Amino acid sequence: MKRNKTYGRLYDFGLLKMVKLMPIAIFIMYISLSTTFAGSLYSDQTKLSLNMKNVRVEEVIDKIEKSSEFFFMYNKNLIDVDRRVDIKVEEKSINEVLESVFRNSDISYSIKDRQILLINTRIAGEPSESATQQQKSVSGKVTDGSGASVPGVSVVLKGTTTGTVTDTDGKFSIPKIQSGSVLVFSFIGMKTQEVTVGNKTTVNVVMEETAIGLDEVVAIGYGTQKRKDLTGAFGQVKSEELTKTAVVGLDQALQGKIAGVQVTSNSGEPGGSVSMRIRGVGSINSSNEPLYIVDGVPYGSLNAINVNDIDRIDVLKDAAAASIYGSRASNGVVLVTTKRGTKGLTITFDGSAGVQSVAKKLDMLNGTQFATLAQENLVNAGLPANPAWSNPATVQNNDWQSKVFQTAPMQNYNLSISSGGEKSSTLFSFGYLDQKGIIVASDYQRYTVRLNSDYNITSKLRAGITVNGSFTKKNSVSSASDFSGILNNALSMQPTSPITTDQTGLFGLKADGSVDPTGNTYYGWNGYSFTTRFANINQYPQGLNNPYYTKKFYQSSPNKSQEILASAFAEYEVIKGLKLKSALNITFGRGYSENYQAASPNAITQVGEFRTLSGYSEGWSQSDQVNLVNTLAYAKSIGNHNISAVVGMDAQKYNYRSVNVNTSGVPDDQHSINASENATRVASGYPSQSALLSYFGRVSYDYNGKYLFSGTIRRDGSSNFGPANQYGVFSSASVGWRISQENFMKSFELINDLKLRGSYGTVGNQNIPSFKYLSTYGSDGGTYQYTIGSNQSIVNAIYQNNVGDPNIHWEKSIQTDIGFDLAIMQSKLTLTADYYIKKLSDLLGYFPVPSYTGVYGSSVLKNGFSMENKGLELTLGYKQKIGEVNFSANANFATLDNKITKLTDNQAAYVTQGISLNNHDGGAVTQTAVGGRIGNFLGYLTDGIVQTAAEATASPLGGLSPGDRKYKDVNKDGIINASDKVVLGNGLPKYTFGLNLNAQYKSLDLSVFFNGQAAVQIANMLRASFTDMRYNNSTGIINGYSELMNRWTGPNTSNTMPRNIYTAPISNDWFSDAYIQDGSFVRVSNVQLGYTLNQSLLGKLGISHVRFYVSGQNLFTFTKYTGYDPEVGSNGQNGLQTGADFGRYPLARMVNLGVNVKF
Repeated sequence: MKRNKTYGRLYDFGLLKMVKLMPIAIFIMYISLSTTFAGSLYSDQTKLSLNMKNVRVEEVIDKIEKSSEFFFMYNKNLIDVDRRVDIKVEEKSINEVLESVFRNSDISYSIKDRQILLINTRIAGEPSESATQQQKSVSGKVTDGSGASVPGVSVVLKGTTTGTVTDTDGKFSIPKIQSGSVLVFSFIGMKTQEVTVGNKTTVNVVMEETAIGLDEVVAIGYGTQKRKDLTGAFGQVKSEELTKTAVVGLDQALQGKIAGVQVTSNSGEPGGSVSMRIRGVGSINSSNEPLYIVDGVPYGSLNAINVNDIDRIDVLKDAAAASIYGSRASNGVVLVTTKRGTKGLTITFDGSAGVQSVAKKLDMLNGTQFATLAQENLVNAGLPANPAWSNPATVQNNDWQSKVFQTAPMQNYNLSISSGGEKSSTLFSFGYLDQKGIIVASDYQRYTVRLNSDYNITSKLRAGITVNGSFTKKNSVSSASDFSGILNNALSMQPTSPITTDQTGLFGLKADGSVDPTGNTYYGWNGYSFTTRFANINQYPQGLNNPYYTKKFYQSSPNKSQEILASAFAEYEVIKGLKLKSALNITFGRGYSENYQAASPNAITQVGEFRTLSGYSEGWSQSDQVNLVNTLAYAKSIGNHNISAVVGMDAQKYNYRSVNVNTSGVPDDQHSINASENATRVASGYPSQSALLSYFGRVSYDYNGKYLFSGTIRRDGSSNFGPANQYGVFSSASVGWRISQENFMKSFELINDLKLRGSYGTVGNQNIPSFKYLSTYGSDGGTYQYTIGSNQSIVNAIYQNNVGDPNIHWEKSIQTDIGFDLAIMQSKLTLTADYYIKKLSDLLGYFPVPSYTGVYGSSVLKNGFSMENKGLELTLGYKQKIGEVNFSANANFATLDNKITKLTDNQAAYVTQGISLNNHDGGAVTQTAVGGRIGNFLGYLTDGIVQTAAEATASPLGGLSPGDRKYKDVNKDGIINASDKVVLGNGLPKYTFGLNLNAQYKSLDLSVFFNGQAAVQIANMLRASFTDMRYNNSTGIINGYSELMNRWTGPNTSNTMPRNIYTAPISNDWFSDAYIQDGSFVRVSNVQLGYTLNQSLLGKLGISHVRFYVSGQNLFTFTKYTGYDPEVGSNGQNGLQTGADFGRYPLARMVNLGVNVKF
């Protein structure tokens, strides 16, 4: 088809009134502005100039489309576009142009804004030549696969010229036809269909598209371009694809949709963050997130954007596509275009509600197994046995995981109102999300509101405004730190320990979850007294918080944030084809956080004994960003030569400030920093500001759509660098050849479109902390103090806390890309392929500062690293109709090969800022070295289990006994030490893929989406904790994996699991390949089944569309990984901390029921 409680002190900022009044104000603006500018459309204000002689009508149509935003719809079988005409007009309206072209012909036209429908009036009105026996009228409606009306479809009585075309609502009516007649439905780009009338008087048809719209518009940064003219590497996801997923975050909705774009959840908690990587890691110590642009405005995160507000997402992957953003484009660019208002009034409501649950629980020892092994663990070490475990068959069996996880509800509602008149269009939307977490005490609420308005003020001047508000409240729980957090505590708890007071009378929570008034708020320990407990301290872990108590009373961390964007633009057509546009964007952000931590319950048997102090903190933050963009764009066509260009400037200023107050010694029931005069308070703050000034230009040229060229240049000035290095220049060039238009390709009828592409360019990264080129001083909240004066007053010391490097400068990325776009079989089958090489240099890293300098802190940030990413990206699409079933499939596949090519100062390896393990060979377990991949896991190779005393004596690692773990002496020097560590794997997947299947049968539609990764390893740090019953290699016994039942108990009983003994050597837990697992997986990410009600049932109610659906997310995961989830994400935004699983918040399995209604 050819178609183109309150929010606390935060409201001291005056935001509360704004929040309350905003919906009312926006609604008033919506009504008043829409009525004020009700008037003409684009068609009334646009003037065209043409001078063409003896050309085909089709050439005139193409010329109009290229020099304007008009697009034509017509049936080539009914419209004679080969007729030759002469036309000469100067600054005429589209009506006057079309009148000149189609004068003295049978062609009429209908103009709806930018859409022009051509109609053959002779065919539409010609009487039937068939017999008139059993004649009747037949009417109906034509829609596409998404249920949208299709205007301009030719409906002809087969074998005759009698027929009509569908109107702008897709409706048609043909009088006086016979019952046995056959209607033929045809349209350019859609499969022709034949329907026998029979006894029917109503015939509704769903047309199947057979071609990808090459005339579709793609956002390219500071402008748009037709897909067929693109020469860079792009990816696009449309709104209909986004709404067929159950996710509530826009970044998650991109997961697996675009080749070379990896989206990974860092946490499964509601409102949790994700990591997005475009063509791999782009920086070592800086953020690897792409630049997010929403309607031309830079955004920090997409969490604040409502998925239902999105029209499309365009991803710029290579330098040619992204270099228009210069120093911010090293990690790629994500351009989000939101929906705008359309002519008429449309009200859309989408609501869904569902439940979430944990997809998998870990297989831990039950009560009987634990008692058996715990007793064995003590006895094997010669420690006193625990009488409570003497009869394993009678101990309690408590599943602590079930006390942490819950079945959690969620609901999501969205309302939008679209209105348009002759001179204006407006869209207003409101969204509400309420999502409870699958871990109790975690939840997320979000309110979003958006207003997009556009005004055609005169024939040359148009303007628009956007107001977007996002208001969130999030409660978090600690779940993913180094062997701590609520999940680790739940896994660690002894299953024989009571959960509530009612089980033993010792634990300080009743069965209903309320606090025991006696104050007995420690875990309870199977009848052991306080004294006995600590006399046998090795038998119960110290410092381990009860997760059941923690999640309800011990700790709360609510965070609230508000973000408001106000944007306005004006565009003026100076002369024909030359447009000046100016946009002002202002973003306000406010944040408030608090954290309450009650007195630790883990050492209390009587009120006040061994009680730690309660702690409470509050934090405030505010940010504002002002962005001014001015562009001058020009487009001109001269014969078959088409040229467009844009130049502009982009200025941005950002300010941020935060204040935090930590208080200890507050009463348990007083959540305030002023709750006690005797409380200890420490205040800290952090200010930051940055500015960016840029000048840019881009020129694009094509000859008849066959030979294509685009060039871009940008000069950025950033305050993040010193005076000598503030400015950088970035450029790119790309070419394309639509080889399918060459004469020698005409014989290849199978090929509908084939375009070859190539590009080369440079981009940069200036996304580093501000003022790192300066040395700074601070007090750091009292880290260092000294006494002064006769009364020895304690004051905070001022000291140097950062060593600056005045020579730090831009990180650079040089990218080369070659690819092609192919469409065959009437464009039913499409393939896009790209191969890229991405060379990164001058990457920033932290390096040690000698201790003799006296500088607090141990590293300085400077340039010096080099790295290379290269890979292949494939995207395959297929559409077909099988009987009455419309079917489509879209698949993508990408490879990634990452290699470090240089380290600063010619270092052999870099371990700073990587992943470290305390008490597990105590140090870094990742290494970045020349020739290797970034963040490689580094550890020992196991060599089985020592089976005999003689074997222990012969081991190069001293101090071993039968049953202990052996390691390979890699360098054959007779000693096991750090020199024997080798690369064990890497957390960056070499292969990622996605598959989206869609089918529609009559009113039923089904979509299934798969995604996955392969050739990737995960460091399962949970195994480091729970294959050894000694708590964190410290004191106390914890629960363990059920696989401990397969431990070594004597010669040849096991060669993988060491002996079970409290005094096992620390080497048994050294980081090794025992903790590295295959992280490959295939996931059924989303399944949605929908049913659309027959429109004939709805018309009388004034409803145009009703669709019910059931959706499931994260339903099944096929993997060998034994942890909660193989999608472990990153422990930080830099590229050094990927692939380690410490027990983070797992992804939820979700099932939703929903309805979509349009009026």
